[in-house]
Amino acid sequence: VDPRGLPDDAALPQTTVKVAPTKGAVVRAKFHPSVGKRVLLTLLRPADSPVPFGAVASVAGNTSGAGIVNEGNQVYLTGVKDESSVTVRWGQGQQKQCVAELSVPEKPGPAGVYVTSAQCL
Repeated sequence: VDPRGLPDDAALPQTTVKVAPTKGAVVRAKFHPSVGKRVLLTLLRPADSPVPFGAVASVAGNTSGAGIVNEGNQVYLTGVKDESSVTVRWGQGQQKQCVAELSVPEKPGPAGVYVTSAQCL
């Protein structure tokens, strides 16, 4: 699937699917788009402690993918609603996770990506 024709609020985490049709068969391939806003989120922690590099961030109610936190405490997320809860995990247990309540700004930044920050507690 060529994602260039998708609307700004849709993303495809996977654009190819391998199928093995038999002679004369018609095969249906399923794709699971992530519908919602694209957000570059900077995570802020208490006392300026960083979110560990490589932590996994996922948006509540969005099963189509997650983002990986970079060394600048930023994560790129797709399928984000105007008000969303983001859970960030970097290990097992309550001490190795935080939750950020995200409010998407009204206007997107460059390339239609919304840029914002949120406290991760």
